[in-house]
Amino acid sequence: KVKGRKGALKAFNALPLDLVLDICSYLDPADLYVLSNTSKVFRAVVTGPSSAQLWIDARARVGLPELELPMTDLQYAAHLFGRGCQFCKRKNAGKPEVYFRARICSACLKSHFVSPETAKGRDAVRKILPREHVGTIPLATSTNPLTREGRLVYLPQLLKLDKELQDAFPEANYTECIFLDAILGRRYAWREVENPTTPFQKWVVQEWKPARDARFAVRR
Repeated sequence: KVKGRKGALKAFNALPLDLVLDICSYLDPADLYVLSNTSKVFRAVVTGPSSAQLWIDARARVGLPELELPMTDLQYAAHLFGRGCQFCKRKNAGKPEVYFRARICSACLKSHFVSPETAKGRDAVRKILPREHVGTIPLATSTNPLTREGRLVYLPQLLKLDKELQDAFPEANYTECIFLDAILGRRYAWREVENPTTPFQKWVVQEWKPARDARFAVRR
């Protein structure tokens, strides 16, 4: 017989999945989030294919709005109830970064994020991406650009996004810069790109821009 917390976990892990789901159906989102950090078994329960209704019912039970952004149930809960940094083991990361949809401690912000608008940031990007895709920097998910630090991008994500863009749109070149400037609201009116022509432009308008607009709507 195993006593204490390990014993309780062992007994719970031995329960049939249907019974575990039934027990979880009485929990609120904060409890489900805590449960997800208890063991791999619990995490699988609250992130598996059968977990969607658990989260919907849990949010309804405490009056939380439903998901509107491309965010998982667990990410939503972590934003609201988590405290630790999602990039390291520090237990207190302060307020969540709403634009990037993560809790980031100051140390990770300094070591893993850079500003592509500064010389130091551009040098850091060149070290990992000597010849990046034309859309990589402009379209990368960033932190809130209205803060004192400005727009910061996550270096590992730049690598992932660059590979995806290089694979999907290898024909895109720097003539797309005018189009990207218009999409990002920098210099040109939207009317100039309301009829995208290239595969890259169509992807930006049909997939990337709606997701970007939803992200920006968070701060309104």
